[in-house]
Amino acid sequence: MAIACTHGEPDALEAQISANGRTPGTFSFDPTEAYNTPRWVTIPLVLAAGSNTIRLENPSGAAPDIDVVSVPGAPTG
Repeated sequence: MAIACTHGEPDALEAQISANGRTPGTFSFDPTEAYNTPRWVTIPLVLAAGSNTIRLENPSGAAPDIDVVSVPGAPTG
């Protein structure tokens, strides 16, 4: 899975990401130049065939602003 995100904080922000109720992994997102300059981050995530539920959160603080979530090989339209 690839995520385009932004944040203007001086340090990296973290987000917990999980799919289909599995235990979340914690991922770090480096600062971007500005809120209008997204950075793409690749997240290794195991997905099932068909529909999936992806959860992105940071229960202990700020998380990056998510602009786009892309799943390679997923149908479009």
